[in-house]
Amino acid sequence: AARLRARDAYDDAFAQSCADEAEERAAAMRRTLLTAPAPHPAATFDLVFANPPEALLREKAEFVASLEPQGPQEPQEGND
Repeated sequence: AARLRARDAYDDAFAQSCADEAEERAAAMRRTLLTAPAPHPAATFDLVFANPPEALLREKAEFVASLEPQGPQEPQEGND
């Protein structure tokens, strides 16, 4: 700021203008981030490999299954 002030390229009005613009941009970014939909937790697996190995695909399937709500369990036949 000192160099710009020495060249009359920076004053309190310019500093306030910069601060106001920065706050407006920060507020817009916060609004965008706070209203963005949360990605599905399994989406993390999609960012790891372009061609994931079978072990990772199995792990993803297990993870996704663990997220599913466990409804009432049907009694299995032959296990009386």
